[in-house]
Amino acid sequence: MSKDILRIIKKHKCLYFFILFLVFFITFYIYQKKPVEYVAQGSFRYIGPNGTVKTTKTDVNGTITYENFAYGDGGLEIRSLVKSKTLNVNFNGGNGIYEVISRTSNPDIPLAEVNEFLDFILIANADFLKEKLLYTESAGEKLKLEKLIEAPYQSFPLIIKAEKIEVIDNRYLVIFFGIILSFFASITAVILKERVDEV
Repeated sequence: MSKDILRIIKKHKCLYFFILFLVFFITFYIYQKKPVEYVAQGSFRYIGPNGTVKTTKTDVNGTITYENFAYGDGGLEIRSLVKSKTLNVNFNGGNGIYEVISRTSNPDIPLAEVNEFLDFILIANADFLKEKLLYTESAGEKLKLEKLIEAPYQSFPLIIKAEKIEVIDNRYLVIFFGIILSFFASITAVILKERVDEV
């Protein structure tokens, strides 16, 4: 810090400390209000009645360079089952896995929310297949749907339930940026005050 800036701070120390403590107070307030987040994650693979389309690309050496999974039409619309604002279901086409993520400020919610959804999709799929069966006329299609209803895990060959909660606390960033901003705002304020006084 140069001698000129120190001189200006000494000259306008009341303003300097007022701005400094004001920004400190605002930083502390934001720190207190910003919640700690609790996250739980599970996953599942879904195979609809029409199966899965897998696209694979290889280079001249036979090494897989691209792989993508896509589900055919006529399957269960997974995302329509999500009714909670704290729960997200994301599809990763690279491995054909749906990721179920619950993110909330309440530590009691995420684990239960993810695992209840993973239980619920089995029931929702069974109801979906039964309704689909009512409107199916093809004998072969009816047989396929009946087998899927009898063996629900054929539609969900992989279900990984949430086992732990991850704690995400980014509030230290509020403190870090608040300290930098407080000094910057205080110095800027006294320099502006000095310029105004000179005019």
